[in-house]
Amino acid sequence: MLHIILMILKILGILILSILGLGLCIGLLVLLCPIRYYLEGSIYGKPEGKIRISWLLRLVCATISYKENRAECKICILGIRLRKRRKEDSDNTDLKKEKKKFSFLKKWRKNPITGKKKKEKEDKQAERIEEELEAKEVQQTEEDKKEEIKTQQTQAEKEEIKEQQIQIKKEEIKVQQAQTDKEEQTDKREKVQQEEIKIEQNIQEETVENKQPLLEKVIIKIREILEKVKRILTKIEGILGKIKGIPVKIKNIPAKIHGILSAVRANIQKFLELLRNLNKKKQTILAFIKDEKNKEAFRHTKGRLFQILFHVLPGKVTLKLHYGFEDPATTGMLTGMIFMFYPRSAERFQLTPDFEKRVLEGELTLKGRVQLIRVLWNLFSIYSHKECNRIIKMMLKKLKTR
Repeated sequence: MLHIILMILKILGILILSILGLGLCIGLLVLLCPIRYYLEGSIYGKPEGKIRISWLLRLVCATISYKENRAECKICILGIRLRKRRKEDSDNTDLKKEKKKFSFLKKWRKNPITGKKKKEKEDKQAERIEEELEAKEVQQTEEDKKEEIKTQQTQAEKEEIKEQQIQIKKEEIKVQQAQTDKEEQTDKREKVQQEEIKIEQNIQEETVENKQPLLEKVIIKIREILEKVKRILTKIEGILGKIKGIPVKIKNIPAKIHGILSAVRANIQKFLELLRNLNKKKQTILAFIKDEKNKEAFRHTKGRLFQILFHVLPGKVTLKLHYGFEDPATTGMLTGMIFMFYPRSAERFQLTPDFEKRVLEGELTLKGRVQLIRVLWNLFSIYSHKECNRIIKMMLKKLKTR
């Protein structure tokens, strides 16, 4: 019994050690084996480009390509593409169609009757179906003839009914015209009578106005004058009320001036406090920067970050560029600036400026690699540095308090 338990424990131990060993190997591969990147691009009328990122001799590879105004992504693990193409799906559909065509062979194999008997049965069924179809066709032809006769009779009856309806409509139109003529004559007579009545009323009104006495006209004019006088008096009262309110406004002026001055004083005090706080912050920042320990931490971080940057930057760069602007002066200025800032660019790059026309053509290729262990080592060295660690902890505490 003990022997069996020891054997099981031994097997479990071997399995755990093998899993740990595999994990260690994968971790070392991830850290030591570099991630390589390759970029290729060209502009000749239409832009084209390709980016490839690979790891461990392209066992894991990802490519992004842009060609003919179309982007495409491709991810491969151990040479197997994760996403299948649409063409494969179309091929599968074609295969399904072919299988359907030859499905009748499977049915024939499953049927226990021999091939000859089955053919005889099929021939008999076909003859029956043909006879039934012929009988149906004969019935349909007879029905069609009967329907044609009926339609001809109905058409003749319809034409007679139409002619009768047209005659009735003509008679109705004549009666309507006679009625409209009578109505128009009655309307004209009524209009003439109304005009005569209006003329008589106007004459009566004129006679009444002439008969009004002069006293009534005088009274109306006096009323109009009194109304105008009332309006003038109301306006004068409003002006006097405004004049009375002027001394009260004059008394309130000092209080308003005092309020404005107090508000200005408060704003000035706030502004001075803000300036003092800014000065204090400035002094603390300057003291933080001028401190020798902090300077040492900044130098250390700067050096490590530059190491990471130079490690990540591409090792091989090739450029072929044919460029030109509408104004030749701008092309000349650009070429001068390139050779001023990068004096060795003529050795690495092939630059051909064009001073006659506007052109932009060329090719660019970049190759580089990133080793994770070097990046992580530099970051760990920043964190493990005494002064850098102190500054990081101080910044984290400030963020937590906020």
